[in-house]
Amino acid sequence: MLYKKILILGESHTRQFAYVDNILPIFLGRGTLINLENITNIKDTIDRVYKQYNRNEYITFLYLGEPNCRIKLANHWTPHWDEIKHNKKIKSAVDKTYLIKCFENYETILNIAEFIITPTSGYDPVIPSLIFFNNLLIQKYSNKVIDIFSNTIEGDKVKDYYKSPNWKDDPIHLNSRICSDFINILFDKKIINDKSIYKKQLDFNFGTHYLRSETNNKFGTIIVE
Repeated sequence: MLYKKILILGESHTRQFAYVDNILPIFLGRGTLINLENITNIKDTIDRVYKQYNRNEYITFLYLGEPNCRIKLANHWTPHWDEIKHNKKIKSAVDKTYLIKCFENYETILNIAEFIITPTSGYDPVIPSLIFFNNLLIQKYSNKVIDIFSNTIEGDKVKDYYKSPNWKDDPIHLNSRICSDFINILFDKKIINDKSIYKKQLDFNFGTHYLRSETNNKFGTIIVE
């Protein structure tokens, strides 16, 4: 692979790839707007990204789908707060018809990036839906898929190793350990040939509420207007 820099396009889950040399996590917008029900929003936003970043100079990745796997748990975007703040029991619910439709929508935009990253979550009730959705991706697009998700689960639970250290403040996103897994997978697949150029700028693993004022935004991701 001739290109060295990495461009990751997605919603808030891109935060997990912040503070790493030569990785640009692009925050396209909140999952309520940037999700697989709203393909036009995704395409329009990525068009704006490519006007600022020459696609030919990067290895490009799409990282989408977790919000769609989550919404059917309680028919709104934040079932985790129902559980954490209001002690409401949230059960896993896999709406296969809905997720297949989301997968079909995703297929219409796969040409706008070279690779797909399997969506992930730190919230256990989402995991069965993610297993179903990610299996659809892997079964049809195995050569295009970078499967970081499988590393993060044991059965239908998220491994504590990958959860945010401030989990009750942010139960949805993983911690930055997942970025190391991502780089290792790219190296093993020979998509990159030098892991050393993707050096972490911080000497610890952070949750996604880690703040540093000199970054592009408080989460270390880039917003394209």
